[in-house]
Amino acid sequence: MGKTPDTGACSLSISLVHYHSDATLLAQTMHSCQEAVILAKEEGLLFKATLFFVENSEDEYVKGILLGIKHHWPGEIHVIRPGRNLGFGAGHNLALERLLKSHDSSAFHLILNPDVILNRDAISKAIEFMLTHSQTACLTPFCVNGEGKKVYLCKQYPSVLLLVARSLFKDTKLNFLQRRLHDYEMRGLTEEVVVESVPIASGCFMFWRTQALLELRGFDTRFFLYFEDFDLSLRLDKEWRISYVPQVKITHFGGNAFQKGLRHIYLFCKSGFRFFQKHGWRWV
Repeated sequence: MGKTPDTGACSLSISLVHYHSDATLLAQTMHSCQEAVILAKEEGLLFKATLFFVENSEDEYVKGILLGIKHHWPGEIHVIRPGRNLGFGAGHNLALERLLKSHDSSAFHLILNPDVILNRDAISKAIEFMLTHSQTACLTPFCVNGEGKKVYLCKQYPSVLLLVARSLFKDTKLNFLQRRLHDYEMRGLTEEVVVESVPIASGCFMFWRTQALLELRGFDTRFFLYFEDFDLSLRLDKEWRISYVPQVKITHFGGNAFQKGLRHIYLFCKSGFRFFQKHGWRWV
């Protein structure tokens, strides 16, 4: 599934959910994604990439951004307009529904945020790893923020105390909390060493084996925003792995719900409650 028999090159599908994203950053995201898929095609790893752009807010500038990549995009671009903001997970699931109905599903599927810049070789490196690691269902990359500081995308199972501390007291000097945050965020992971099994991956960039993602039926749509990636990671069957592959590199400009206003704080707390109700409470 998803390979041409003559070259062995793979097909890729990409879903991106947009809701009032920063226009400049969105354009940079789309351009970096285009450059990455073109390079993968030039290297013989990819023969086509299908983009599913889920438009939750009907912003006029989106048309110009998509038009700017259309002529050089190696595949099809589908714009999905649900007519209202369905949330992060439900938006991505619309793309997965299209894949299920398609007679030509992809080998791999990238879940991508509109505030992520890909290194030019990110998709090439991801495909290379997935082709040689058949038990990896989902790949998570090495990440820095807009200031070039390392972002910790891999996580252990959270506790209520750690989530509160990370949101409100991230720069705390308390040794106890610092040790717990270090372990929770898996800060010991390096820029060089692959870790073939991590518990939880961030939803800003999830490079999936399409088969595994479809088996999970995508995201739980009861999570409107936040924790849907935690839930998806934990629902993965033990036969599959989530692998941290630092050779795949991105820059993420998002994060920290508690700096985005009261609505985001409310959604974070609501989804956190749902997460612990579903998977089990851990207080400390």
